[in-house]
Amino acid sequence: MEITKNEFEVLYGIEFWNKGDPQGIANVTNISEKDAETLLKSLEEKGLIKIEIRDGKIYGAQLTSKGSEIYEDDKYLNWKLEWGY
Repeated sequence: MEITKNEFEVLYGIEFWNKGDPQGIANVTNISEKDAETLLKSLEEKGLIKIEIRDGKIYGAQLTSKGSEIYEDDKYLNWKLEWGY
C-alpha cells in the first residue's frame, strides 16, 4: 500500500511525537488541524490507525499493526529523516 507524504506525516506525528489528535498533529507538522482530522479519519478507514473518540471529538489515535508496518518501511525513511527522526 502506498500512502501520501501528508498521510505518512500524520503516522509520524502519532508514532514519533505521540500526538494522536488533530490539534496535536497540527502542532508538530505543517498540516492544519482541519486537514489533520480529515487525514486521521482516512487513515482509520484504511486500517492504519485506530481513533479514540471522546465527547464527539478525536481524542487520540494509535497505529494498528498494518500502520506500524508502513511506519517501519524503509521506503519512507527519507521523510522521517527530513522531520528529525
